[in-house]
Order: sequence, then C-alpha cells, then structure tokens
Amino acid sequence: MPKLKLIIGTYNSISIGLTEAETETLYQNAFKPLLGLMYTFPELSFTLQYSGTLLAWLDKRHPEFTDVLSEMAARKQIELLGGAFHDPILTVIPRSDRLGQIENMTTYLRKRFGRRPRGGWLAETEWEPSLVSTLGTCGMDYIFLGENHFRSAGIPPADSFAPCITEDQGKTITVFPLFEDLSRRFCPPEPEEMLASLRALVSHREERLVTVLIDGALLGEGPGSRAACFDDKRIEHLFRLLRDAGDWLETIQPGRHLRQSLPRRKAYFPSG
Repeated sequence: MPKLKLIIGTYNSISIGLTEAETETLYQNAFKPLLGLMYTFPELSFTLQYSGTLLAWLDKRHPEFTDVLSEMAARKQIELLGGAFHDPILTVIPRSDRLGQIENMTTYLRKRFGRRPRGGWLAETEWEPSLVSTLGTCGMDYIFLGENHFRSAGIPPADSFAPCITEDQGKTITVFPLFEDLSRRFCPPEPEEMLASLRALVSHREERLVTVLIDGALLGEGPGSRAACFDDKRIEHLFRLLRDAGDWLETIQPGRHLRQSLPRRKAYFPSG
C-alpha cells in the first residue's frame, strides 16, 4: 500500500505593533517550545517558515534559537522556506518591491543558515498569476496554495493530493496543495483524531501528498498569540503518533518530494 506523504510544519511571523514584551511572550509560549519538541523527534521531517522580521528579532534576542534552527537544517530535519522578508501581501505591492523583499529574505537565509531556500510562503496565500514570473525570477521552485485555489483552478478534491505546475510569461513554478481545513482542525482536536483524519486519506491505488502548515502563533497564550488551542503534551503525543505510523505515513519536505517525484499536471490558478 502506498504511504501517505505528509508535509507538516508552521509559518511564523510577528504582527505589526507588538511590543517587545509581547513578542517575548509569544516566543516563550509558542516558538521556543514547539522547536524544542521538534528537536527531540529527529525521525520526523518538518517544513518551517519564519518572516525575516522575526528571524532578525530572534538573532538579536535569542541567537540560541537560530543556532538550533541551523543545526536542524544541517542535519536535514527541517526545510526553511523563503518568501518576502517583511511578510507583506505580495499582490498589493509593486513588482520591484516584490523582487526586493524576496531577494532580501533569500540572502538572509543563505548567509545565516548556509543554504538558499527553494520554496516560498505567500502571506495569507493571496495569489495572482503574475506572481509566477516574480517568484521564478527570484529562483523559487515552489509555493503553497489552499483548497479554494485548487477548486478555482478546476481541480476536484479527489485530484488535489499532488502538486502541479503553473506558468506565466515563460516562467513556471510548482504549487503544493495546502490542506487548509485539515490545518485548521490541527487546533483543537485530540492527537488521535488528527491521526485518524490523516489515515482516512490513505489510498490503496496511488501515493498521496498532504500539506499541513499551521500558524505558529496558535501555540501561545497571552499577548501576541492568535489563540491558545493546545499544549505541549498534546503536540508531543501527536509527534509520537506520527513517528510510530511509519507503516502507512511518511513525513517529507517539499524540496525532497520534488527531487523524488516531479509534478505531471499543469493548472491555471486565477487570482484569489
């Protein structure tokens, strides 16, 4: 039986207007404990995005955190995503600013972690087709778009378990399907419920890929957090369940998946 491939991780940023104390609370209650748990599960692969603003703050206030990120990236346990440095909505800023933001982020990650990101995160998954040429010019190989985008592209749910290629002005980029509903249900179901939801997606006929990326600020309590939906013990239990489900599930990073299996389907994703 083909295994279910799971891309799992978080996207992380700090909201405009947060005070230093509020950012510190978010770090202590969300970003730090999650990375600590990930570190203790080297058998699992994770995909992580941090805005450039947040990484700069972490490097200044908690360089031990980015040192751990660097170690995990070196042992290939995590893949760090690029994108726009200040996490803006790319569709509402000029092309020159898009290019500058993405290149600044790429340069930061390359200098700090020793490798160039191949994939990018789009804030709020806001999309328009012209972004393909921008992202392609900046050397991005892939991005993530949600279920509504795939439906708008005419891809039925049964066929949305694999990435596809989209094109603009001679540039192409791979689009990974982001399972937004499943990502939202990451908070607050019990770990067993989450695992059952994943198990239900296994196919006996084909290999399937599922992407679950959640807002890292959902972990914390207090100022700066978006919600407080689960605690460290539940996350640790979920990671243990994922590790022990190796007979039917494999965690994988998007870059490695593309090296193993190139997408075959092409699609046009309208603005949304």
